[in-house]
Amino acid sequence: MSEQKVLIDCRDAALGYEGRPIWEHLTFQVRRGDYLCIVGDNGSGKSTLLKSMLGLLRPLSGEIRLDESLRRGAIGYLPQQTRAQKDFPATVSEVVLSGFLSARGWKFFYTPAQKSQALQHMGKLGILELKDKCYRELSGGQKRRLQLLLVLLEEPNVLILDEPGNDMDTDMLAVMEDLLDAWPGTLVMVSHDRYLMERVTDNQYALIDGHIRHMPGGVDEYLRFIEGRSSAVSSDPHAKGVGGTAASASALKLKAQNASGLSNAELHKARKELSSLERRIATQERKLAEARQAMTEVDVTDYVALEKQQQAIAAIQDEKDGLEMEWLELSEKIGE
Repeated sequence: MSEQKVLIDCRDAALGYEGRPIWEHLTFQVRRGDYLCIVGDNGSGKSTLLKSMLGLLRPLSGEIRLDESLRRGAIGYLPQQTRAQKDFPATVSEVVLSGFLSARGWKFFYTPAQKSQALQHMGKLGILELKDKCYRELSGGQKRRLQLLLVLLEEPNVLILDEPGNDMDTDMLAVMEDLLDAWPGTLVMVSHDRYLMERVTDNQYALIDGHIRHMPGGVDEYLRFIEGRSSAVSSDPHAKGVGGTAASASALKLKAQNASGLSNAELHKARKELSSLERRIATQERKLAEARQAMTEVDVTDYVALEKQQQAIAAIQDEKDGLEMEWLELSEKIGE
């Protein structure tokens, strides 16, 4: 089988700011159809690499070549949030419709099809009920959903995502995972979410000491590598650091997400069930409050009606107690 076309080609590149390199002698390729994730400790240069791939930062030396197919609008980029994004003064609907600007050209009005598509996408990402709300009033997770939606509306050939799971709750992470899992193009992602990277990417690369290293064994291989080198540094006072405490902390963060002994798939399923239980408990609490209110409206001389309502309250309470016990057992099992 022939190799896929190279879309992004880093050749002996040095990357950094103000003449000071974070990376040196970087040689790295992204091919059509690749699903890649890049891991590394904080400050290792992950975001710098993404920005350089996008052409937002010029290499200090060497070169980064983009294939001609990656014309304007062919790369979708989801950065980490900035203050300007957080204060954007527009409604959710206006922000979503702005995602069609490149396709709309010089036309002043949006087509009915575009408006319908915008509503469908908002419903898919669970923000349809927010369509008339001002962007600056959204929570961090809601803003993150909207930013991802804008990137997807561009229908790019390549998706570059910088910590896409930031500020997202468990349910939203599941929706995003499904979307990325079915993504038909090329994906390059930076993430600390172990399950996300192992579910939606085929290959993981680690940034270590200013160089990129392929980790065929995935996150487990990265953790073993970091721990092994950290142990070597600890036992040799003359050895040079490998990212030191920051690298170890980053590795521990990845490990902590699966310290329960469950497989990644089992852990993800358990967290979804935990969220479901929380919603069901909240429903029973509402029903219990309504039943108790109804009890106050029963004629105190109608003993049959009082007994019937008391039985209804007891049934709801039993259901709620059972759900809470399930929640406690599951929470203890996954260590949350």
